[in-house]
Amino acid sequence: MKSRLLLLALPLALAACGGGNGDANGSAPAASPLPAVAAPAGQDWTQVVSKTAEGYVMGNPNAPIKLVEYGSRLCPACGAFAREGYEPLTNNYVKSGKVSWEFREFLIHGAPDLPRRCSASARARRPSSRCWNRCTSRSRASTTSSRR
Repeated sequence: MKSRLLLLALPLALAACGGGNGDANGSAPAASPLPAVAAPAGQDWTQVVSKTAEGYVMGNPNAPIKLVEYGSRLCPACGAFAREGYEPLTNNYVKSGKVSWEFREFLIHGAPDLPRRCSASARARRPSSRCWNRCTSRSRASTTSSRR
C-alpha cells in the first residue's frame, strides 16, 4: 500500500521541482524535431547492423540519438521488452535514421545467460539484420516459455 502511495506522490513531487514561473526549463530554447536521415541505397536503417566493441548496433551509426540496451536473451523481462518494444522502436525511430540501437549482452542470471549460438555464429561472419533478429528473437520467446 505504501508503494502505491509513493507512486501516486511521485508526479506531484516532480511537478513541484519545476520552479515558480511554470517553466521547468528556465530560459532554454525549445528543441526542434530531428529530421529523418536517408538510409543507404536499397536498404532501410534496420538492415544496417554492425559489430561494436561490446555488442551489435542496428541503424544509422551517426544517429544523433544512441540507445544502448543491456539485456539477456533468457530474461523474461528482457523478452517482454523485445516482444512489445521491438516493432515500435524499429519502425518509428531506427528506420528514420534518428536513432541507433545497440544491444549488449548482460548476464543478469549469471552463467545461464552466457551467449550461445548467435554470438558464436556472429563472430564467424559479418553481422547482419538476420543475426540481430536471431539474437533478440530468443529474448522475445523467453517470456512466452516461462509463462507455461
